[in-house]
Amino acid sequence: MSTTVRSETGPYRPELLVQVHVAEYQALMERLTNWITLQCSLWAVFVFYLALVAQVWQSFQNKCLLVWVSVFIFEVVELYWCYWQMETYRNVAYVEKVLRPLVESQVGHSPFWRYERHIAWTRGEGFIWWEWSNVVYPVLVLGAAAIWRRPWSAWDSLGLIFAVLMYAGVVVVAVDMLKTRRSIFR
Repeated sequence: MSTTVRSETGPYRPELLVQVHVAEYQALMERLTNWITLQCSLWAVFVFYLALVAQVWQSFQNKCLLVWVSVFIFEVVELYWCYWQMETYRNVAYVEKVLRPLVESQVGHSPFWRYERHIAWTRGEGFIWWEWSNVVYPVLVLGAAAIWRRPWSAWDSLGLIFAVLMYAGVVVVAVDMLKTRRSIFR
């Protein structure tokens, strides 16, 4: 059995393969743009939500519910923000670990797609401030809500327990996000 690949359309043309890889790169960059747009829109939606809360605060009967639902929504925003950042890093990892070698095999080792390597060099490997903020801010929000809601009702206790569980999810995704970013150039 032969392992030679035959082309029914003519001779092998590496420039066509490079065009396919470039098209895939462009599709990934479009996907990255969409992830970044979603990330930014999350905060706009949350600010809009806070404006609505401010409008109904005085007339809302169950302020406990309003506080803990707000904490929950904040944590959902944090969770999705971390997840979408991790997806951004996964796209970069794919470009660097899969797509770059495919293109290099066709065009040689001439420098191309250098920005991510440059930015990785300037960032270092630890948490970056915006990655830490996703772990620190929920603690501040939880602490503020817990202190402000004293004395606690049974609903406050339930809200805090649920918020802490959500926070654990944020931490897990934030750590995965860091691991994904750190794995890009290893």
